[in-house]
Amino acid sequence: MGVLSFARIPNITADAGRNLQRINFYNNKTNSSISNAGTAQFESARFIAIGKNIIWAAHPYKGIYSIVFDKNNLPVETNYKDTKGILSTNYNKVFKIGEKIILITDNGVFEYDEKQKDFIRAGWFEKLVGHLPVSYIKEDQQGNIWFCSGRRVGVIERPAKDAKIIFIPEIDNRMISNGFENINIIDSNNVLIAAEKGFFHINYALYKKNKLPLQVLVRKVQSTLGNYALIFGGHGKLEKSPSISYKQNALHFECSSTLYGQEQNTDYSYYLTGFDKDWSGWSKKREKDYTNLPPGNYIFKVKCRNNIDSESLVAEFSFRILPPWYQTWWAYTLYIIIFFGILYFFYKKQSKKYKRLQQLKLEEQQRKYREEQKQLQLQHQLEIQESEKQIIQLRNEKLQSEVEHKNSELASSAMNLVRKKEILSKLKEDLVLYKGTPEADKSAKEFQKIIRVIDKELDLNEEWEQFAVHFDSVHTNYLKKLKETFTGLTVSDLKLAAYLRLNLSSKEIAQLMNISIRGVETSRYRLRKKLGIDNETNLFDYLIKVTS
Repeated sequence: MGVLSFARIPNITADAGRNLQRINFYNNKTNSSISNAGTAQFESARFIAIGKNIIWAAHPYKGIYSIVFDKNNLPVETNYKDTKGILSTNYNKVFKIGEKIILITDNGVFEYDEKQKDFIRAGWFEKLVGHLPVSYIKEDQQGNIWFCSGRRVGVIERPAKDAKIIFIPEIDNRMISNGFENINIIDSNNVLIAAEKGFFHINYALYKKNKLPLQVLVRKVQSTLGNYALIFGGHGKLEKSPSISYKQNALHFECSSTLYGQEQNTDYSYYLTGFDKDWSGWSKKREKDYTNLPPGNYIFKVKCRNNIDSESLVAEFSFRILPPWYQTWWAYTLYIIIFFGILYFFYKKQSKKYKRLQQLKLEEQQRKYREEQKQLQLQHQLEIQESEKQIIQLRNEKLQSEVEHKNSELASSAMNLVRKKEILSKLKEDLVLYKGTPEADKSAKEFQKIIRVIDKELDLNEEWEQFAVHFDSVHTNYLKKLKETFTGLTVSDLKLAAYLRLNLSSKEIAQLMNISIRGVETSRYRLRKKLGIDNETNLFDYLIKVTS
């Protein structure tokens, strides 16, 4: 039976041996093997980790299982149920770091939690290595953790206050991988690492003391604006500091150390005098960019350190950012000329403005004078107009008085005609009555002659024509305008219109026209119809309107 290795189980008088197909147990007291047919049948159980009364075994692609001991210290197999999906298709491995059981799969690094009785993500370990993929770990006597990441070997230095990683680049891509990594730590002076052919022997204590001369160089300086002008190519040494156009004030610096092949073990820090306040933090970035650098003199400084804290001297690169064209001496001269030109311009402008204001003031005074003269003329005209208006008003009042007087005379004349007619009619009636008496027969011819005279006087047509002439002369052809405007009006209509204009009552009109009062109303209606107005329209106002 071939055996890979032996491991002592704490607090139990038995050892676990890993052969090519299973895990076997050997009792030290009885010097005999403990048979347990229930243990998993693996082709190889290379990875085991012994915890408190539990043994964890892993197969790269068949998973993991655990073995616990009963009260008789006999091994009993228990199955691990992967309820969280921690295990991967390949590369499932278990290790022991300190008192922690560590499970490494393609899904990350996990540790066994006694309270949860399950594996949880090892956050403390991820803080140490970051996002580096880890496939193998081993703890040395000092508590440092050796690990494999790809085909590289690194050491997490503990228990320093700030744990750091030291890579060993001399064996990069030369060690064995793909699940067959193996690191055998005898002591700090003897560490054996499996290789494709044989193994590597590392004296780690001496490796850390071996401080190679460390130097940092500025390899390239280039503008990142415009045509990306190359300012320094890293060859030789510049005799004088280059002057860089303000248009190229964004610079890209590239640096490197003289320890070729150890980039992962080298950190850099940068400082630009005149711009940065202090050195930057250590980082593995070998490039540094600055943008919008103001005009001035600068010194770019860089230093590096390796994984064993050796620090280089400071490398420097001096340069000057030229001011933009608008900050040059000739630009300032131009600014002064422009400044005084602007002053002169404003002086002339203010002088012109002052003259203009004086001119405007004079024009304003002249305008006010013209306005005052105009107001005086207007006032004089208004006074003249007012005087003329008063004269016209007096004249109109006089004319109105004359019209009213003539209207009164016309009305009196009309009333006299009415009284004359009444008297003559009464006289005729009395004569007619007297004519029938015997005394009247003696002078019948004289009575007849008197009656004819009375009838002639009772015929008012001739008197009407005279009345109409006088009426039109007083009322600006009132009757004439009515006849011209309304050709269908009769003499009776015109008489009624004239009497209405004189504002006579219906009774007075009836006496003048020798008709009844009802006849006057009928005549009014007939006149309205001929004039084309309804009953709502005031007849007197309408007659005044159409004849004015």
